Amino acid sequence: MNKLYHIKNYFKTALAVLVVGFCAPAYAQLSGTYTINNAATTGGTNYATWLDFRNSITTNGVNGPVVVNVLTDNTESSQINLGAITGTSSTNTVTINGNGKFLSVAVADAVILLSGADYFTFDKLTVRNTSTSQYVQGYRLFNGSDYNTISNGTIEFSALTLGTTAGGAYVAFSSSAISMTATSATGHGHFCTISNNLMRTTNVNSPGPAYGITCTGSTSAYTTTAQNNTITGNTIQNFYFMAIYMFYTNGNQVLNNDISRVNATSYNSSATLYGIYSYYSYAASRQTRLDGNIIHDMPFFGATNLSAPTTVYAFYTYFNYGNATYRFSMSNNSISRLRAVTNMYLGYNFYNYFFDLIGNTATDADVTTGTSVYYFYGWYNGYSQNEYRFNNNTIQNCDGGYYWYGIRNDYPSSACTVAQINGNTIKNNANAYFYHYSIFSQWTYNSALYPVQINENTIEGNTSNYYYHY
Repeated sequence: MNKLYHIKNYFKTALAVLVVGFCAPAYAQLSGTYTINNAATTGGTNYATWLDFRNSITTNGVNGPVVVNVLTDNTESSQINLGAITGTSSTNTVTINGNGKFLSVAVADAVILLSGADYFTFDKLTVRNTSTSQYVQGYRLFNGSDYNTISNGTIEFSALTLGTTAGGAYVAFSSSAISMTATSATGHGHFCTISNNLMRTTNVNSPGPAYGITCTGSTSAYTTTAQNNTITGNTIQNFYFMAIYMFYTNGNQVLNNDISRVNATSYNSSATLYGIYSYYSYAASRQTRLDGNIIHDMPFFGATNLSAPTTVYAFYTYFNYGNATYRFSMSNNSISRLRAVTNMYLGYNFYNYFFDLIGNTATDADVTTGTSVYYFYGWYNGYSQNEYRFNNNTIQNCDGGYYWYGIRNDYPSSACTVAQINGNTIKNNANAYFYHYSIFSQWTYNSALYPVQINENTIEGNTSNYYYHY
């Protein structure tokens, strides 16, 4: 009797467990259209908060394309951290339609953190970081966050008052919350697009984050593995140190961005200020391009040389390894209204391979006029390798310096099979105190087999219309 009771009780318990297992509510994978709307509760296809959406998609994953329509402005209590989501793919994408609504978080990090998430699109969303921390960020991508798009939105900081070179960024490809330039062996993100976004500060005369956008690649595979991120059509209106920073990259393209400090009303930037910086790039399957960008009003609109950084670089490029198929291109950019006290560089370009510097225009970029220490360098190119073409560039109304150089070409490789400085226009540049060289090309005498071509350049109306070729 006692034995039979125990046998019956065992089967009863087992059956109850089985029934509970079948009847318990199961979380469904996401597929279809959802909303974020804080005027309604979380349930069905609606999420009242971004955190509710984040928790749901992280827990459940997806089994089809997901579209999320943001219907209300939301202020959240913490960062939205999206890791690797089960089921996402080139077919099963996640699209966030921001509809111009804002997501506001006060965090000493990124408002939206992609920590391994793939195939996400954020469109027409305003991301607002209200923290006073120097490490404020809008988006940060790392841990192989690939095939993501951030487009047509606004990224803004409303409370940043501290200016530092060790600070935040509007968008950072970085594994660190406190270093926007941190690298990794695996790489932070590949085949991502950052396009047509407005990046700004909204409090009065903010110095801006340290960086506008930073993009670093794999320290172990950057020479051979395509990264192919695209940064295009963005408007960066304030930054403290560098507008766009790239290091250890492969095939990245920076196209048609508008870069300035028009949100600032005084010189409150770093003493050395950079527009676009690219160091160690390769080209496995497409060109590294820095083309069509507009760089202007640095350190602020209406600045003079009396209230300006010590040194300004519109471009700083070093060891960009183009090749015969995918050349390194820095072309069709526009530079205007830059001011520096001691050193002005339109471009400091050293050790670049298969380098095209073509069709750029610079006007009204000034440095102090005086003795000994003041330098204006237009396109300062050193140790160019394999092939270089410095053609059809215009420099006009750019004044100042003790030394003034329009195009300077130092120590190119004697093995350069193409070596051209042709069709440039250098005119109406005045007020250099002593030396003025419109074109200065030196240490090219050992290129007897492939001599540099300096043809059909227009040089007129300058302090002196002089070029030097040795």
